Amino acid sequence: MIARCVAALVLALLLNGKMEAHDLLEKPGDWSASAQAPAELEIVPDEGVPLAAELTADGGDESFPRLGITFPQPQDWRSFDKIRIRIRVVSADPRVEGKPLNFVFYDENTRIENAPGNPALQQGVRIHAATGQWVETDIPLREIRRLVDPDH
Repeated sequence: MIARCVAALVLALLLNGKMEAHDLLEKPGDWSASAQAPAELEIVPDEGVPLAAELTADGGDESFPRLGITFPQPQDWRSFDKIRIRIRVVSADPRVEGKPLNFVFYDENTRIENAPGNPALQQGVRIHAATGQWVETDIPLREIRRLVDPDH
């Protein structure tokens, strides 16, 4: 029998720069959730947190659950050097001890020239969140290759 696991993923994201900050959860409705079938990831209301999602998994292979945000206009985040996060993974299944998380970034200006369709380069920073504990950490953006404009 395949175990069923339901986990809530709660996060607060804040871009931090030298002189400014930008709240990525100012409009939580701009975020989307998806996973590969048969798993499901759904954004759900959760009192006191700006963004929560519930993952229903079947205990099988990785289902690649994703929370994502796409901006309608290009963003210039060169002045930001980190994303500050506060995240918690919870599960009713006692066998779930935590979840490795990968924060993935795509930059319109870093494309793979020799790949079909010329896709944007996928760049990730991994962290691990133990079940039931709030994790507060910074995701360093300086590890992400971004286009450098010599005029700025």
